[in-house]
Amino acid sequence: MNWELVTVGVFVVVGLIEYVKGFFPQASASTWRVAIVPASFLAAAVGQIATLQPVWPGVLLHGLVILSASQLGYQVVVEAVKRRLGGVA
Repeated sequence: MNWELVTVGVFVVVGLIEYVKGFFPQASASTWRVAIVPASFLAAAVGQIATLQPVWPGVLLHGLVILSASQLGYQVVVEAVKRRLGGVA
């Protein structure tokens, strides 16, 4: 398990999802729940390729971990910041 890839992947996925949300303010929460899945596996694939590691076994494992950690990261970090700012997105 490459924890550096996972950590970077989590920040990339959460950051990109938040960035893209700005372009689609009317999109429902379920849209973002679905979007985080391919984004996690894409981040894992790019990380595997960038570090010159074998792609598919690592993508499956790292993609699942990035997906899980991204969801936790969103819930813990982004939602906490929104609450502190009074619900401002």
